[in-house]
Amino acid sequence: MAKHAGDIAVRGTAGLGITDFNAEITEATDRTPVAQPEERPFITRALAPLGEVLPAMSIDLSSAEAELYADEKARDSDPLWRGAGARVHPGWIAQRANALLAHTWRYTAIHASSQIQHLAPVHADQRLLVSGRLASGYERKGHEYAVIDLTISSEDGRDLVRMRQPTIYQVAAR
Repeated sequence: MAKHAGDIAVRGTAGLGITDFNAEITEATDRTPVAQPEERPFITRALAPLGEVLPAMSIDLSSAEAELYADEKARDSDPLWRGAGARVHPGWIAQRANALLAHTWRYTAIHASSQIQHLAPVHADQRLLVSGRLASGYERKGHEYAVIDLTISSEDGRDLVRMRQPTIYQVAAR
């Protein structure tokens, strides 16, 4: 997809098997889910816990919620996203990095890119655990970025997805 004057807006590749970047994604050392705190401060460069584990979260995603996401957010009517034990839409999966950061912090999120390694299908009607690290951060064109490495696992501990996602958490002042 092109933006103005031919700039690339969306680029992607897909394939089967384990990717080269999978080994670069760091895992959280603590995957114990914690409740979202009542007070969530705005994340800033000074407060960003670079290199640290983010508090993990658990998600009970029902088939009805998975289907609603597919219908309303993704506008995708594929039967894979419907019924008991439905698969979870890849768009929902890609949004978990921002959700993990927002579990502890307030910020303006702009999804910059994703590298996603699917290890097994993610199904609704189960408790999912999202854990990760704020692997690094950087500034580009005045925007503050956080690079989030995360894992989505099943309640029995099987890793289902590993992902690295740079996210803008503070937009440049204009």
